[in-house]
Amino acid sequence: MTQGQRHKPKGTAVQRLSEHVIVMQNNGGRNPLTVDFKEGRYRYLRGGTAPIYISVRPPELNVHDVMAINQMCDAEELSKNAVVKTIIGQALSEHFNGASFHVNEIGCGKHPIATYLQSRVFSYHGIEVDAVHIKALKSQGLSISSWTDLPEGLVPEGRPAVAVAVYSMHFMLSKKFPEQIKRLISGSGFFVGNLYTPPGNAELATQDRYLSGLLKQANMAYIKMQCPSDPAQTYWMIGKSQDVSGLHDFANALSRNIHRCQRLPPRIVR
Repeated sequence: MTQGQRHKPKGTAVQRLSEHVIVMQNNGGRNPLTVDFKEGRYRYLRGGTAPIYISVRPPELNVHDVMAINQMCDAEELSKNAVVKTIIGQALSEHFNGASFHVNEIGCGKHPIATYLQSRVFSYHGIEVDAVHIKALKSQGLSISSWTDLPEGLVPEGRPAVAVAVYSMHFMLSKKFPEQIKRLISGSGFFVGNLYTPPGNAELATQDRYLSGLLKQANMAYIKMQCPSDPAQTYWMIGKSQDVSGLHDFANALSRNIHRCQRLPPRIVR
């Protein structure tokens, strides 16, 4: 079967993880873009040892859906998640070069980006939906909360505050997105995250245009950078104002670290 077909490959096992989430196992590396399963059609979200499919748009997933996806992604932590967190963590450390900064991580999961930062002159707060992860990370002394109980002081005075989202941007793509990240970044800071769009998935491809439109309406500057070894992967850097100049230095640091990890120069997407 080819990727464009709608039915699961022969011999594939399908498992429901939550109301809107299923995974396919024993698929022989073949990931159809859509799968008809029981009561409806599921669309490809993310690959891995057990590819993930969802029946609604990512922002429409409920908390239990997101937690189910997180658990699958935690199992893949030593692969795709770790690569992206390493790239962004090293780029942040290189960009600030010993200067103090603050990081707000959206969807920090089981392995926060704080552990990937080479710098030791930073403060950190993680935002997570999974109560188990929140409890575990708090026990390690990290500052963690859900969206509903964000503490004060997440944009400290006198130093840059940045926001990071690794494999969690697609859950946030609603009209609230610009205001959500504005709450977490300073004027001298920025947002950085990755947005994954599986090749050929026309529905998820619209998320790129939708996000660009949201940011233009909010008068927020942004730079997009496509990963050369995985064209489905795009890094977004977003500032608080229309001035894009402040993003270029970090974009250069990010580019260098993508190159180190992927050994191919990234492509700026216009």
